[in-house]
Amino acid sequence: MRLRVYYAVIAMLCVPIGLYSKILPGWIAANLGGTIYVMFWGFVVLALFPHLSPLKVALWTFAATCAVEFIYLCQSPFLLDVCATRGGWFVLGNSFSWKDFPYYLLGAVGIVLLGRGR
Repeated sequence: MRLRVYYAVIAMLCVPIGLYSKILPGWIAANLGGTIYVMFWGFVVLALFPHLSPLKVALWTFAATCAVEFIYLCQSPFLLDVCATRGGWFVLGNSFSWKDFPYYLLGAVGIVLLGRGR
C-alpha cells in the first residue's frame, strides 16, 4: 500500500469515528473527539505530504489545535458566529477547556504511532 493512500485511509476513518464519538455517553462524547480531531488533521497533512516526518506533523498539529483552543479566549464575534453553526461546532468546538489538551496530545501520539506503522 502506498504511503499516501495509507495516510488518506486513516484520515477518512477518523471522520465517522469522530462523528460517532459525539453521540456516545459521558467522557467519550466530551473528549474522544479532540483526539480524533488532531489525528484527522495530522493524517490529512501526511496524505498530502507523505515525505514529512510523522513526529514533526504530530507536533505541528498539536500546536495548531492548541492555538485554536486558545483563540476561544478572545471571544471574537466572527468566531462566535462560526461556532454557533453545526459545522463550526463540529470543526472548531465552542469553548475553551484545559481538559482538551491531554486529548490533543493523545491524538498527536496516535499520529506518531500510526504514522510509523507503515
